[in-house]
Amino acid sequence: MNDNGKDITITMLSGQVINMAVGLDIKYVYKVVSLPYLEPIPGSPDYLVGLMNLAGETIPVIDIALKLEMKRQQKYTLNTPIVIVELKNTKIAMLIDTVNEIIHVNQSEINHHDLNNTMKQFSTIIVNNAFIHIIDMSYLDFMLKEVGLYYLGDKKKETV
Repeated sequence: MNDNGKDITITMLSGQVINMAVGLDIKYVYKVVSLPYLEPIPGSPDYLVGLMNLAGETIPVIDIALKLEMKRQQKYTLNTPIVIVELKNTKIAMLIDTVNEIIHVNQSEINHHDLNNTMKQFSTIIVNNAFIHIIDMSYLDFMLKEVGLYYLGDKKKETV
């Protein structure tokens, strides 16, 4: 709710990662593209599947399923969607299995969870009697810092 006591509506892009429905706040979505050529990064974690070139800008590509330790049964195809998000002047690409639709949710309906009082937090919402797991942008920020690629897409700063 905002200061006036009114519920805030959030617009989200919904999709699927293996068998899990996911949502992403649309204000972070820069673009959705089909799978381009990915340049592998030797020695990187398995969830960092490579780098893509978007109009001369190098963008790291993360497979959300692999980061969540889900088993990927199918290989990527040229139709695999890449959702490019922009966070703190840095673009990050997320590989997901399908992009479904734009949904509107009330912020008060989002449930926040903390696993065993750890830093592993996640949020969910129920839409049409189905859970949607909300991808937290601060978690993506953490993943890039974890592998030393935080400033890779930011032309104003040096690569870490």
